[in-house]
Amino acid sequence: MICTRLPKEGYSGGRYHAWVMGEVLAAAGHEVTFWTNARPAFADDFAGQHRLGSIRLSLTPDFGNPPVGPFDLVVVVPDLYGDRLVSHGALLLARRDASRVALLNFESPNWFNAHSPEPRDPALWDPAVEVGCWADLILSLTAIGNEFARAYYVDAARTALFRHCYPAINSTVADAVGDIPKRDQVICLTRFVRGDSHKGAGELVHALGPEMRGMTFLLVVGRGDVDEAIMGPLKIRAEAIGARIELAWGLNDAEKFRRIKQSRAMLFLSYFEGFGYPPVEAQYCGVPCVSYDLPVLREVSGDALVYVPPGAHDALPGALAEAFAWPAQRCEALRERIAHVARLEALASRIDSIVREVVDLPGPPAVRSAPRAAVRSWRRRPRPARPALRGLVRRFKTGLRSTWHRPAGQGSG
Repeated sequence: MICTRLPKEGYSGGRYHAWVMGEVLAAAGHEVTFWTNARPAFADDFAGQHRLGSIRLSLTPDFGNPPVGPFDLVVVVPDLYGDRLVSHGALLLARRDASRVALLNFESPNWFNAHSPEPRDPALWDPAVEVGCWADLILSLTAIGNEFARAYYVDAARTALFRHCYPAINSTVADAVGDIPKRDQVICLTRFVRGDSHKGAGELVHALGPEMRGMTFLLVVGRGDVDEAIMGPLKIRAEAIGARIELAWGLNDAEKFRRIKQSRAMLFLSYFEGFGYPPVEAQYCGVPCVSYDLPVLREVSGDALVYVPPGAHDALPGALAEAFAWPAQRCEALRERIAHVARLEALASRIDSIVREVVDLPGPPAVRSAPRAAVRSWRRRPRPARPALRGLVRRFKTGLRSTWHRPAGQGSG
């Protein structure tokens, strides 16, 4: 059982990873139920995947009526909405069936706030912390994420496993796209909305140098609108150097991989990632990627990316020029280097062994030891947070934390 809430619109990398986990577990022979509030748009990208088991979609408006089980494992996919609809519904279901509980950890606030230029209120992780208290497994995406999770989830059960498992891309579709003729194009997949400054969209303007004259800068928007405070300077700079800006919204996997493969380079200027899908997708497509030098990207990709120190704006045009100069043989070698991470079959092997390890743990599931007071609190169904008010409160809190807790040496921006 995978329990998650989908955003009302747009793309979520975390929800995408959760679906991919379900796909590969089904391929390995597991029977998977995906308990969520809406059918994922990206489910169609996996139509026709080979499965020894199956995926059943169970829809719920409020996670108050759990699907028929029993389930051996309940995987809780957290979000930052601030309420506990998902976490309490999942814990009640797990207690009903005496299921093992796994918390999928994308990033913990001690890690995020150490690197992001715009810190977030750790209270947003409170529902995840509560799940962590009764989890048999806390599963991070990377080894460095696992280290921070161990330091953060200090109230986890004594018997809880801490493991990490790299996500995979939709390698089946990427392979099916085949070879695509190159265009004079640089691609960037990121978020372009306020409140996500750690994604680096505001940095892109600094990469537009003479090297991009006559080229297209393709911005793939997965979620939200494009902030004019970001687009305005980009348009002005592109016009000044003779480049063209192109926007693409809501691409399916086939179209996304086609756009990546036709590009000469990818630009990825995030200050923080729990994993970082786009650089892995670029490598699997044989496209060099220019990125900020983050420890997590080093862990996953080694020296296969063109790294620039975070915030080193003057180095970006030269880094792109370096990527443009890569010979075809070097680009082609990227795919095999990253295949052990990127391919669906590789993820199936990784996650299957972890699932079997946690399901076979001795003793009762941790959730069975929860006191009655905790269980009563799970049964009190919270109201879903109102999106408009929630966003306003979050921006207010984030603004205060950015002002009061900005790391030394950083200006107000």
